[in-house]
Amino acid sequence: MLKFIRLLIAAIVCASAALTAAKVIEKNDTGMQMILDAFTAAIESKRNELISASVFLDGVTVNGVSVGGMTLDEARSAVQQSIDAEKKDLRVTVTLGDAQEVFSSDSIQTTDNLDEMLTEAFNLVREDNGFEAVSKEVNEIKANGRDFPVVVSFNENALRSAVDAFAEAHNTDPVNAAVGYNKEENKIDFTPDVVGRSVDRDALVAALLNANS
Repeated sequence: MLKFIRLLIAAIVCASAALTAAKVIEKNDTGMQMILDAFTAAIESKRNELISASVFLDGVTVNGVSVGGMTLDEARSAVQQSIDAEKKDLRVTVTLGDAQEVFSSDSIQTTDNLDEMLTEAFNLVREDNGFEAVSKEVNEIKANGRDFPVVVSFNENALRSAVDAFAEAHNTDPVNAAVGYNKEENKIDFTPDVVGRSVDRDALVAALLNANS
């Protein structure tokens, strides 16, 4: 009988220890889940921060000007200075025989794709491709940089008008050689031929549009 009681007590102790261990494991599992949930939430928050940021990523340049950390308006103002300088220096000299013409921003309206490049640069890493992919691209841009060059060129309609005026001023019609008798002076007059000259307007417009690209 005493032996039976001892066995019963041992069984109760084992059961109690097993129950305590189960509670500890359950408690630890709950703690680990809370840590995991917090970590996941932090990653999700950082991912959302990256893809919905209101400023340009670090390492981004537009036309060589660093815009990292700037808003769109701030970046446009910063880059505009370099664009204005390029427009001021935009001038191309065209030579046609002994004639020359300077096509420049002083007299011809210009254009640029600054807004397009700003939008493209601002939209980097905006797609939700998961934290790992987003973080990798952000770090790559920060380390190596990424530039979005702006193209400054003549306004095509304004340029075509200037080319038309140039062509009208310098085009010449061909003249055939001729021999004629000058009755008044009783002599033979020889008129040499004249080679005609015609400006290929479309080709010149295309060349001038690409001059600064």
